[in-house]
Amino acid sequence: MAKGDADHAAADFSEAIIADPKSVDDYYNRAIAYGSQRNKIVFALLDFTQAIRLDPKNYLAFFNRGNTYGLIGDNERAVADYSEAIRINPRYSLAYVNRGSGYRARGECIRAIADYTEAIRLDPRSALTFSLRGGTYNVVGDTEHAIADYNTVLQLEPKNARSLYDRGLAKLKKGDDAGGNADITAAKKMQPDVAAVIAGC
Repeated sequence: MAKGDADHAAADFSEAIIADPKSVDDYYNRAIAYGSQRNKIVFALLDFTQAIRLDPKNYLAFFNRGNTYGLIGDNERAVADYSEAIRINPRYSLAYVNRGSGYRARGECIRAIADYTEAIRLDPRSALTFSLRGGTYNVVGDTEHAIADYNTVLQLEPKNARSLYDRGLAKLKKGDDAGGNADITAAKKMQPDVAAVIAGC
């Protein structure tokens, strides 16, 4: 797996499962190997599910099965799995981040902000989570909080062109044309294709 050879990794995990059919770790690891290959997503889901059957308190299996459901666009099941991961381990910040993104995809921005906020409480150094929450604040028209979150991102990652550009858009939305245009210009100097990258997301 470390070498990127998912096929051989899956084959080895399969041999390990034959030797020990109740090995949670081997089902989990084979699921990770399958999940890295787009044409084997279904097998990854089956293996995560088997790992969960063997160990119903395996929050990482729920979390990664949620990620796998997300890959195939099944947002409802993804959110359900993130919720179960959180129930088992309420201190796992990434589950809040991903469930927040699932809520935002469903248009439930207030719930998304609540999850991002809890993730930040658990991991206050995560620039990504501040950026996601800032974007969600922007969606609901709360430019003050959006700008505050982008400010934090830029304190943590001064060369984050995307957040600088997004802060510029938030400032323009707020009516601060000078500040917004300055941020956008600086972001484009830092990363000339930043606007195209954001538009393609």
